Amino acid sequence: MGFLSYARFCTKKNINVKTVSLLLAVATIAATSVTSTAAAVDYNTQIKNLQNQNAANQSTKTDLQTTATTLEGQISSLQRTLSNLSTQISVNQAEQARISQKIAETQAKIAEQQHILAQSVRKLYIENDMSMLEMMASSKNLSEYVDREQYTISAQASVKEGLDRINSLKAQEQKQKDQVDQLLEDNKTMQSQTASQKSQLDELLAMNQSQQAQYSATIAANNSQISQLQKQQAAENAAFLRQQAAASGPTTKLAAPAGVNAINGANYPYANAPWPNDIPDPWGMYQRQCVSYTAWAVSASGRHMPYWGGFGNAKQWDDNARADGIPVDGNPRAGDVAVRNTGTYGHVMYVDSVNSDGSINISQYNSNWNGRYSTARIFPGDLVFIHF
Repeated sequence: MGFLSYARFCTKKNINVKTVSLLLAVATIAATSVTSTAAAVDYNTQIKNLQNQNAANQSTKTDLQTTATTLEGQISSLQRTLSNLSTQISVNQAEQARISQKIAETQAKIAEQQHILAQSVRKLYIENDMSMLEMMASSKNLSEYVDREQYTISAQASVKEGLDRINSLKAQEQKQKDQVDQLLEDNKTMQSQTASQKSQLDELLAMNQSQQAQYSATIAANNSQISQLQKQQAAENAAFLRQQAAASGPTTKLAAPAGVNAINGANYPYANAPWPNDIPDPWGMYQRQCVSYTAWAVSASGRHMPYWGGFGNAKQWDDNARADGIPVDGNPRAGDVAVRNTGTYGHVMYVDSVNSDGSINISQYNSNWNGRYSTARIFPGDLVFIHF
């Protein structure tokens, strides 16, 4: 009946989920269908199974989310690398264009120098083809001959120097171009490799997110089934209470034991607490649960209510009482707490009065999983009673 005492699920078991490779294999979602047949349905077992499945699925989904966060970080890093490479490629392409332009300008200068040198070489050739006697004969005097000889030697040196300088400049510029060309090639290779890595991680992230979506869908489907089962269970609980109250005819309420004051269930102080909630009352019970109401009722009637916060669900109350030396049996008295031990959580009710026909008048909270107050007249059946 879902009457939790101290936690949403008071007794939690660790679920061992087999670790799977979230990057290399597609995880299989464990989703077991639930029989919806109304007859002889063990609602609590089915609800518990679905809750366990959701816990396992949520654990795997959390692992996927952690992996997705790692993948997103790696993808972001690769994207920054790609951006930096694109910037470097643009810079190197601009440098390549600049050096190519410079080489073209140098080549034009080389062509110009080659033309000048060609003229100089032709002149030198003509002059060098003359014999010493012819050159001396064509000179006005010895001094002019010496000057012409010196000019020839100087021109030859100038030609060699010019050629060396041009060749050196051309070699330097070509070396710079080769370096930039290699940088561009390296940049583009790295860019291709990085883009390939990013593409692989993008695929893994997409697969991861698809798996998360499948787990979310399964969890939502299980929650829908849980809600439907709880509604069916609440309907059967209500039918049970109506059946118990079917006795006809007036009855006489038996007197309550000494020291037990009558209570008014409408005075329960936590009736307006949010629902559902994880807010503990002074006895460690979640407010607007059956256990919180009965703990308050015992205290409000003038008796001591032990602190049983953290000691199980409603179905453990009779065991807690026996452990504390409080009498428990099958004979109801006004002021007792009636314990129903069936189901995952069990249910506790406060016995407001006992009737002469053996029926009891009870007040309770959350009998229909709605966190609300209700009363009923029932017969004890297999209930046990705690005599606080």
